[in-house]
Amino acid sequence: MTVANPNGAFRFHTTEKPDGWVSLDEYISRMKDDQDTILYLPGDSKAGIQKSPVLQKYIKAGYEVLLLPDPIDEFCFQHLTEYEKRKVKSIAKDDVQLLSSSELEKKKLQKLKEMYQPLTKWYKNHLGKQVEKVQVTNKLDDAPLFIFTSQYGYSAQMEKINKAQAFTNQEKAPSYMLAKKTLELNPHHPVMKELLQRVKDQDGELDEASTQYADLLFQMSLLNSGFIVDEPTDLTSPLEKLIRVGFGIERDEPIVEIEIEIEIEREQKNKKREHDFSVNIQPNVSAII
Repeated sequence: MTVANPNGAFRFHTTEKPDGWVSLDEYISRMKDDQDTILYLPGDSKAGIQKSPVLQKYIKAGYEVLLLPDPIDEFCFQHLTEYEKRKVKSIAKDDVQLLSSSELEKKKLQKLKEMYQPLTKWYKNHLGKQVEKVQVTNKLDDAPLFIFTSQYGYSAQMEKINKAQAFTNQEKAPSYMLAKKTLELNPHHPVMKELLQRVKDQDGELDEASTQYADLLFQMSLLNSGFIVDEPTDLTSPLEKLIRVGFGIERDEPIVEIEIEIEIEREQKNKKREHDFSVNIQPNVSAII
């Protein structure tokens, strides 16, 4: 939650002071020379935000980012587009380009986009309307992919809050109430390199196993980006098959029921013997009378 001082200046946790409070003016005083934007990242909790895959590259590059674990913070920041002549943007939006501001970085990124065109094209065709576009990014460090949202649409957090509203019919929800997703791939990640090679080897297609792995990656990126997985089986089914492979079991090995052999005849004879014995030891009532 934000804390306001007597002068009305709001203070926030940041990557530089995760346990302290920083005003926007103090943040600006520490901004890098090439930085013209106040950066923030919303999330469910401060600890969760600090583990976000999209945050690591900015920290390594020396950029300070505001941490916004309270939904009201993000709601306010959406209406605060500028402060002291500096733009205010979420690094989870697809329009922040600080990490590729130099001409050299832009040329490198363009080359990578051309290199990965077979995979980005396959992913867009495969996912269809689930994403607005698929592209290569230089904003990720050790994550294979991440879902960014449009600068004008809902964020993952705002979409989650909207879906949690009582009496909300999600099937009839207007499109503007849903986040416009951009799937961005990390071209340096070994998994992405392997998927690209498989798409090339298979003339722009992927086999069933590779497709399931690609789907699993997408579901994982939804969770890492703060979205809700609408169909849990879309995540758990390919994950269960991946666990099989990890144990050295065939991916599609069928479930075989264990046969339990029981000697029914012997058990019935034993029960009959027990019954006869109990009858024979009963007292002879008529004899007593």
